[in-house]
Amino acid sequence: MLHIVSSSASGSNIRGSGMVPTFLPLLEDSDPNHIHLVYLAVKALQKLLDCSSSAVSMLRELGGEELLSQRLQIEVHRVIGMSGGNENSVVIGECSRYSDDQLYSQKRLIKVILKALGSATRAPANSTRVQNLNDSSLPGTLSLIYGNANKFGGDIYNSAVTVMSEIIHKDPTCLAALLELGLPDAFLSSVSSGLLPSSKAITCVPNGLSAICLNAKGLEAVKETLALRFWL
Repeated sequence: MLHIVSSSASGSNIRGSGMVPTFLPLLEDSDPNHIHLVYLAVKALQKLLDCSSSAVSMLRELGGEELLSQRLQIEVHRVIGMSGGNENSVVIGECSRYSDDQLYSQKRLIKVILKALGSATRAPANSTRVQNLNDSSLPGTLSLIYGNANKFGGDIYNSAVTVMSEIIHKDPTCLAALLELGLPDAFLSSVSSGLLPSSKAITCVPNGLSAICLNAKGLEAVKETLALRFWL
């Protein structure tokens, strides 16, 4: 399916055939044993969104953005819980290997969900976007990633910052709402407290800072946290 969606010849028919609704129910399947299937579904969905503006519009009409955000929230909480560990437990052999494999699968799913959400921001700005952000779990989940960057790694941190930046750059009027929700502050705190030693984590910061500086309140927040020292 991924090959068909990505190919220019056979993919055009698939992209125009309304495949988006086919993948959305899988986002609500939270059984850890099905995580690979969910990953493949989101990967195919992300390819559709990259290739077709009509797929992006359909995703929004069907509430797919919030389904992606809700699934992201579930997996982020799972990773934080697993990475927190339990110092009083002794896990060895097959159990340890299963936990490592599960954590890898969850992080891989998180990355592709963030990519799909980034692709979804390409939909034209509209008057409901700010209200959707106020009602969405996405800002809070992105804040959790910023605040637990060491548990997610540079790739996921980069993708999370990119989603925030794309939302703001696509519709700067969203910045005021995001400031009220505390998302830019969470990002600035992660920068000020010390970035991960990762090229992916470092290279996304300038774009994040420039997005936040698009209004006066955001610019002031950047100045107050001294986040611009990142460039020094």
